[in-house]
Amino acid sequence: YNLEASPIAEARPFRFSGLRYIGMTLECYLLCELENSLVVVDMHAAHERVNFNVIRNSMSGQQLVSQQLLVPITVPVSEDELAQFEESRALLEKLGIEAEPLDNSSLVVRAVPHRFKGMDVVKVVKEVLLEEDLLDGATAAKRKIDSMAARLACHASVRSGDAITREEVYALFQSLDDTELSAACPHGRPVVVTFEAREVEAWFGRDR
Repeated sequence: YNLEASPIAEARPFRFSGLRYIGMTLECYLLCELENSLVVVDMHAAHERVNFNVIRNSMSGQQLVSQQLLVPITVPVSEDELAQFEESRALLEKLGIEAEPLDNSSLVVRAVPHRFKGMDVVKVVKEVLLEEDLLDGATAAKRKIDSMAARLACHASVRSGDAITREEVYALFQSLDDTELSAACPHGRPVVVTFEAREVEAWFGRDR
């Protein structure tokens, strides 16, 4: 039998918070039940989708809440990156990242967004320093914001193998319900696929 799943379709919508979580498989996929369907959620893609919207909104004006670090993080930078820092500082602050020059070859990060405490801070800062004119209102700038938000969301999201509690799973499902276009991650990959009961039964020859 060909195990081709049905991506979630607009004609068959459901609320993620209505799923019954069963468990995780392959360190990334959340197995759930919904009525007569088996629903599989890609944990990383789901977090990316939620985080993308949060980050994009913060870059467009809604600043993220920061949390001070007990131990500041040092970010090594090149001469060009250091020169770009002052122009990128406003965007970093919108993302909830408080940073300042430490010396001629590094920055020090003293606060990170509370929502993304596990984010790869060094990679995020480097990404921001590579971009220019992200805060302009032009259409080209909007595309750049979307592109950067997608990359930053990846750095801020849980990955395959990361531990996640049942409570965190249901919190993620609620966030997906509150997120527009939650059926796909920013890169276009599906967040969720469903198998109807008849499809599952066919795997075991029970459709005959």
